[in-house]
Amino acid sequence: MIANIADVRDDKGRWRRVWGVVEPTAADCDGGDCAPWDTEVGCSGFGPAPLPKVLAWAGKFTGHVTLYLYDREPFEGDAEDE
Repeated sequence: MIANIADVRDDKGRWRRVWGVVEPTAADCDGGDCAPWDTEVGCSGFGPAPLPKVLAWAGKFTGHVTLYLYDREPFEGDAEDE
């Protein structure tokens, strides 16, 4: 269940080609609303795809998840090659 959405797109109007990343909403608890640790997902990504497909994908997770939306590959350059 999508409990929270964090829109980190540089171009907030982009919807045809976006990426989504889900993480447990319980990890967001830093003074805001807190959710229970009720999902097995750690961190999972999907895309690029149209926004409705990303929302449908994220909505299939059980438990509370936060969906992060990106308009670029979110994991690009994250590998530690050093």
